[in-house]
Amino acid sequence: MGPLFINTISRKAAAERVQNWLEYATKKLGFQQDEVPKSIFIPRVDLEDALKEFEKFDELKRKASGIRIHLTKNFPMDGIHDNLQLACVVVPTVQGSKDEVTGRFNHIDAIIKIPASRKAGGARALTAGVGDSGHTETIYDFTSPCPADCRGTTKWEQDSIS
Repeated sequence: MGPLFINTISRKAAAERVQNWLEYATKKLGFQQDEVPKSIFIPRVDLEDALKEFEKFDELKRKASGIRIHLTKNFPMDGIHDNLQLACVVVPTVQGSKDEVTGRFNHIDAIIKIPASRKAGGARALTAGVGDSGHTETIYDFTSPCPADCRGTTKWEQDSIS
């Protein structure tokens, strides 16, 4: 594992990016300021359990290279259940081949079936569907969106960042 500081940015740069997103979401996407999707929380224990579970049940014995977060919306835009909450599902990834243009390795979604009777207790996977022979898949739904769950988030207003 390489030094993490290589991938860090300053608090000021982060605040500018957050402000750019908030402005874009309100001016270009039509969100009200208090309804803009701001962040997603992922519990560490769930993330660790999901990666361990994938590696335990992957028949190819691959080591997870990371996770990919897919943005989702729980309800369709039908006017009845419509809300502005952004949600996510988390999928383990495995390292693929090197991209010829960027020189970086591709990371491929690694969705595998797990017998529900052998499922680990920590991570909560989405079930593969009713009547799907008692299997679940390595697609996890343990994120918490802001809004509505915004307790403990950083205040990113420019004037509070020096």
